[in-house]
Amino acid sequence: RTMKPKFMVVDDDPETLNLIGGILEVLGCDVEKFERGEPALEVLEQPERSAEFDAIFLDIMLPGLSGLAVLERLRKMTHTAS
Repeated sequence: RTMKPKFMVVDDDPETLNLIGGILEVLGCDVEKFERGEPALEVLEQPERSAEFDAIFLDIMLPGLSGLAVLERLRKMTHTAS
């Protein structure tokens, strides 16, 4: 893994997604962007992939699987793993 911080940004608004992602990239960070909660969660459910991220910027009001539902599933995964 590179020494650059890596962030996941999940937002269904393309302007917000690109703004946050762009700012992080200008600051020298690696960024993965998702417009929906489902594909972001698929990545995070893979232990080798979820360990890549230093932080997640997660919109609460997403279509389909909401940001709160994504967060709830993440919490269950981390409690199960420990």
